[in-house]
Amino acid sequence: MKVQALIPTMHQTDFSILDKMNIQTDAIVVNQCDRFSKDEFERNGRKILFYSLDERGVGLSRNFSLMRATGDIVLFSDDDIEYYDGYEEQLIKAFEDVPDADMIVFNLDYKDDERASDRKKLSKIKRVRWYNCSGYGAARVAVKTESIKKANVAFSLLFGGGAKYSAGEDVLFINEAVRAGLHMYTYPVTLAQIEGSTSTWFKGYDEKLFKDKGVLYAALNKRAAILRAIIYVVRYPHTCNEHLTVKKAFKLICEGIREFKRR
Repeated sequence: MKVQALIPTMHQTDFSILDKMNIQTDAIVVNQCDRFSKDEFERNGRKILFYSLDERGVGLSRNFSLMRATGDIVLFSDDDIEYYDGYEEQLIKAFEDVPDADMIVFNLDYKDDERASDRKKLSKIKRVRWYNCSGYGAARVAVKTESIKKANVAFSLLFGGGAKYSAGEDVLFINEAVRAGLHMYTYPVTLAQIEGSTSTWFKGYDEKLFKDKGVLYAALNKRAAILRAIIYVVRYPHTCNEHLTVKKAFKLICEGIREFKRR
């Protein structure tokens, strides 16, 4: 089996991102900037496709690279990740250990201590179902290329950095893949560390974030959207403040749900 990393990034002026991320596999880099170009070369015996595109949207970048993927396993990545040596061998072993798996979720180390505290380490191999697959980002997921292409699943262009609505393209993609019948498993191996200190879309817990959250809930499941809204404000009241109360946050989430249903 061969692993191919799919890397969305922005405003790169050279190929140093490959060294920064310690890329040791084949890779497709989609660099959103202000020009169009394609570079194809070998690096340490691995094939690299480096596209520079004058367009915006992380979902667009992920779809672009996924359409051109040729590896047996695609590794969805972010440009603030640094992979550990031997990550390809560990990932191949994971798929060999779980031959039934179409998708595998692995661990990341977080340099940001506060962010790390919100994420429990995977400790065992376990099947992930449609009702508990929403807690994983694409950067922790690897997929068998043939499986994902047969399922005809793609990233939404409405959600994520550079799109109309805030983050959510990862959740929708994984949810759709699992509902399409792909077998997803957790696997207790740590392949990389992630900086996670900045975000291209998170501007604080403002009105847009809560409204976008409602749109995402409706996109995931219209019938369960209101229930998700209630669960959110009950579990995370600390995300509100004196200017944006729990009641106001719930109202904004519901506005987002109605907006999606009207579309």
